Amino acid sequence: MDLKDEFKTAAKYVHAMNFSTIDKPISFFETTIRVIGGLVSAYEFSGDSQLLDKAATMADMLQPAYLSLSGFPYHKISLENGHGLNPERYPDQCILAEVGSVQLEFGKLAYLANNHDYLDRAYDVIKKLMKNKPPVPGLYPFALDVEGGEYANVTASLGSKSDSFYEYLLKMYILFGDMHPFGDMYLESIDAVKKHLVKPVPFHDDMVFLATLHPNNETTNEFDHLTCFAPGMLAMGSRVFNRPDDLALAKQLMKTCVHLYRTTTTGLSFEKVQFFTPAEFADLTQEALPNTAERLRQRGYTPLNPSYYLRPGKQLLLASWLPK
Repeated sequence: MDLKDEFKTAAKYVHAMNFSTIDKPISFFETTIRVIGGLVSAYEFSGDSQLLDKAATMADMLQPAYLSLSGFPYHKISLENGHGLNPERYPDQCILAEVGSVQLEFGKLAYLANNHDYLDRAYDVIKKLMKNKPPVPGLYPFALDVEGGEYANVTASLGSKSDSFYEYLLKMYILFGDMHPFGDMYLESIDAVKKHLVKPVPFHDDMVFLATLHPNNETTNEFDHLTCFAPGMLAMGSRVFNRPDDLALAKQLMKTCVHLYRTTTTGLSFEKVQFFTPAEFADLTQEALPNTAERLRQRGYTPLNPSYYLRPGKQLLLASWLPK
């Protein structure tokens, strides 16, 4: 896009930033992937060492988040006093996607800054997850006890609160290679997904979705919009590990994600839906008008969350289009 002048203007702003003036707790995960990840990427593209220094400064300020008894990072950290804290809705828990999706950023920063302390604490989280095997190998529950380190529930999916963990396993293998067990963990997870979570979309033979796993290996047909990252991950993994079946699954799942957009009035997908079985469809449409029944049949699902959330990246993009 050749936005060199705009980049230089933004870089000057970043050079002058003082992170110590931040007086409210910040998200450990979001700050890592967006601030540290963004600064490291900007440094690699530009060679501007001040951007790398800023990334290291923020990484240093985030490190106290790991000072829980388990070594899992707290959800938020106060940069004023280094205290970690979790939200009131789950004060004793941390989330799989948050604790297991920062290793790329800290790993690359550790290499560029020649300070492996950044990666060591992040990698310790992965080692703890490997040691504490989930009930179904390869499918990790999304909630973890931040102090004890045990799983706080047994619900597993590739949706909200879990999604990026699986994506990062693959990308960490690509970045680090065989020196760490990320590749084996990724393959174990994908094999478990195929065995336990892949379900057919009713009335659409060329589509599948990924269910949610509950205790006793029971599944429900809930499907998060966030799970639509998985086709890209599967396609990439199929190339990296030469697994053509994974690419076939990626195509079927992508058709489902497109289907979720094409079957709403607005053209936007629901945040969460529940696919039904043919028997459930019969119950739903027993007293429905013919056009309502046909619409349900075409969809194959009912909405559980009728909203659509703008993601931060999309919000920033939209903001850039607004008139000055």
